[in-house]
Parts: sequence; C-alpha cells; structure tokens
Amino acid sequence: MEFALLGSNILITCRPNQWIKNLVVFIPVLFSFNESWTFKEYDLVISLFVNAILSFGAFTFIAIAIYFINDVLDKKNDLKHPIKKQRPIASGELSTSVAIYSSIVCIVIAFSISLIINLILLIAVSAYFLLMTFYSYKLKEILFLDIFSIALGFVIRVVAGAIAIDVPVSIWLCLCMLFGALFIAVSKRFSEIWTNDQNFLYQRLVLERYSKLSKKNSIIILAVVMNITLILYILYTLSASNLPDNNAMILTVPLVIAGMGRYFYLVINSHLGEKPEIIIVKDLVMKSVILSWICLVAGILYYWR
Repeated sequence: MEFALLGSNILITCRPNQWIKNLVVFIPVLFSFNESWTFKEYDLVISLFVNAILSFGAFTFIAIAIYFINDVLDKKNDLKHPIKKQRPIASGELSTSVAIYSSIVCIVIAFSISLIINLILLIAVSAYFLLMTFYSYKLKEILFLDIFSIALGFVIRVVAGAIAIDVPVSIWLCLCMLFGALFIAVSKRFSEIWTNDQNFLYQRLVLERYSKLSKKNSIIILAVVMNITLILYILYTLSASNLPDNNAMILTVPLVIAGMGRYFYLVINSHLGEKPEIIIVKDLVMKSVILSWICLVAGILYYWR
C-alpha cells in the first residue's frame, strides 16, 4: 500500500497532463513533409518518426526532472497557494530526498535518450534543462524575464525537434513559436493574478508587480502579443523560402486566427490561462481547430510543395 501511494505521489509530481507541451518537437516533422521526407520512403519515415518520438521522450523526462526540482524549491510558496498546496512535496506526502533522487534518474534517462540520436540534441536538452532550472530558482521572479524564459523553452524544443530529424531550422518558425509561447505565458501570468487573492500575490514579488496593471491594460497587452504572433505567422506563410511558391499556406491563417481568438476568449472570460493544457486538451473548439490546421498544412505541402 505504501509503495502504491509513493508511486501515485511520484506520478502526480510528474504532471502527465503537461507532457502535451513537448509535442511541439513534432512541428519540424510537419513542416518538412514533402521536402525532407515523403511517405514513399518507408525506411526514412520510420527513422524520422523514431527520432522525433525519442526527442519527445527526452524532453518529457527532462521536464519531469525540472518539475521535481521546481516543487522542492517552491515548497514554501506552494503551501500558500489554494491548489498547489495539495502537491505531494508541498503537503509532505513526498519527501525531498525522494524528489531529488527521482529528478536525477529522469535527468540520466533524458540525457541517455538524447545521446542515442546525436550530441547536438544532448546539448539542446541540456540547454533547456539549465534554462528551466534557473527559471525555477530565479528567473520566474524577475519581471518579463519569467515569461520570456518560458517562451524560449518552447523555441529550444522546436529547434531540438529539427535537430532530431536532421532538417534545417526555420527562423520564421522559431519567431512564430517564440511569440506564440509568449502569448501563452502572458495569459498564464495574468490568469494567476485574476484567479488568486491578494494575499497570495504578495507572496510572489513578480505576481505582485504584474498585479499593478489593471485588467484592461493586461487584456490590451495580451491582445498586442496575440496580434504580433498572427502578423509573424502571416509573414511566415508569405515569405518562408521552403513553403509553396503559390503562397497557398496563407489558407491556414483563418484557422490560426480562430485558434488564438478562442484561446484569448477562454483566458479573458473563463480565466483558464493558468492551465493552458486544459484549454488545448478539453476544449472541443480548440481541438477541432488544431486538428484542422494540421490536416490543412499537410494537405498544402502534399499538393503544392
């Protein structure tokens, strides 16, 4: 019974519901379709998807290691949060020593998986680990650097996805990912302010600073970041040299507008930005838009690249 409880607490700390964020490593797979690979090259396709899956696994394990580290460092603050105080480490159901040991095991697994593919991927995973560990320790309490660190973490994963399958890294794609992730990160910060009481906000200096913005100004900032992301995506569809010459990728823009608009609506009206994985996984409209976008991108690349 005690072993089962320990396993349950470890699994909770691993945050399985957040692993979906690591799926961004597959974005280079999608955009390299019919250029670097086709379904006719069976051996290449198998090798490519195996490497992509391995890179997903590497980032999942390194993210789990960071979750353990974050919860150990944040134990005192989590006790003051209405929901986070129930986390196994904060509540005392999972000891710090077990958390540290679990983190080390996950780091070893992540680095080992990365090395199976190549040394450059190992460097990318290591860079992500250092960035997010420093984020947990210090950066998340520094105004603006906190959200930029989160966004940069997404960019590293996209670049790593390209490294894993040995395709060129698109600067346009990285810019779109950077600002798209900034949009999610800003949504998360403002949602934390809107959904928590003032006593909690004052326990975290960075949230207390963000809370000085009125909700109206917060929404304006969020809207500006969203529109910059949309403009960059439109420019990407029209300017990227590796996309179809007939600019057919512009057809995907309405879906991106619909997806970001829906996310914006849910953040403002339902205050769900604190848990973006819930929006992506549970909202039917978001799931439909994302699936439609993937299918349309693949179709355009298949017929016109």
